[in-house]
Amino acid sequence: MTACWYLWNWRNISIFELRFQRPSNPTLVIQKFTREIEDNNKLVHKSPHQKETIYIGWVRPQIGWVKLNCDGAWKGSGTLAGCGGLL
Repeated sequence: MTACWYLWNWRNISIFELRFQRPSNPTLVIQKFTREIEDNNKLVHKSPHQKETIYIGWVRPQIGWVKLNCDGAWKGSGTLAGCGGLL
């Protein structure tokens, strides 16, 4: 799955970013990322703190009130960001 994602991602980046160059050793990049995922999963499962899942959903506001739902995201470099809202 990781290999497929990287290949798809590199293909798209190469189309939209002219200066992009694929790694000289893509197998090593994919293996390193896969190891990082496995290591993080081990840390999560060793955590003494039990996580609780809380299911949330949209609740209609009372009559006379308006509700704003909003969300946003930004790319790590700080150059791309987006947000939106719905009343």
